Amino acid sequence: MLCGKRAVSRAGRKQPSRKPFKSVAQHGVAPWGQYCELVYTGSVFPQHGLPEIPLDPVIWKDPMPSFHCSAILFDLDGVLLDSTRVVAAQYTRWAIEHNLDPDEVMKAAHGVRTLEVVQRVAPHLDAVAETKKIEDREAVADGIVPIPGAVALLSSIPKGRWCVVTSGTRFLATTRMRKFGIPIPDILVTADDVSNGKPDPEPYRKGAELLKANPAECVVFEDAPAGIRSARAAGMKVISLPSTYPASELHEANVIVSGLGNVKISPDGAGSKGMLVVSWT
Repeated sequence: MLCGKRAVSRAGRKQPSRKPFKSVAQHGVAPWGQYCELVYTGSVFPQHGLPEIPLDPVIWKDPMPSFHCSAILFDLDGVLLDSTRVVAAQYTRWAIEHNLDPDEVMKAAHGVRTLEVVQRVAPHLDAVAETKKIEDREAVADGIVPIPGAVALLSSIPKGRWCVVTSGTRFLATTRMRKFGIPIPDILVTADDVSNGKPDPEPYRKGAELLKANPAECVVFEDAPAGIRSARAAGMKVISLPSTYPASELHEANVIVSGLGNVKISPDGAGSKGMLVVSWT
């Protein structure tokens, strides 16, 4: 099915445009169950110069306009902070130092703990020492900015109803949040707090436990397939952003939004113990 403002066939010929729904770039949300070839330029984040996202199928699954939940859990990198370039630069530097293929290292890197990346791509090295080296470098690096809409969205959530679940260490996560303007939540689950990182469900289950929330009543914001699988395995709904991966690789999420500016979080009107309503436009 071709759709969107400009529909293009696989052979490159322009076809008559049909609009049964709006594209991610136009509407900011991708429901599941239909395929759409579209021109998606990444223009939702132009001020930060994110790379263009080429033609990709946008697959969507959950046509509901909102989710009701008890708590909201956020990944950090790629969801609240745009750190993709810094992560890529430091992993590339580290790979070259150890005569490893940077591309293969990067394939293993996004959304999982640094310790597990090192163990996977360089089992002959001291994983703990190499993790500290990589994350110490990342912690002092500049070039990271908040994802547009992140601070405003967090400010709209009642205290104690959200947390961050990251594959980074506590030192790296708190250093980045403090340095680049993301509020540090009361509850923060890091690589130091779990035995098994994403895509294992342990990190998000730990977050729900600390929030005293039923996992089935939690909504997760993620940008990486490993994180999406972790949250879904924990029994949670997932809203994903194509900030690190193209939308076609995020198909296990319930919903894909083009940016946090398209998301609204509000109480359901039942008081402080009521549910939160997560909606998108």
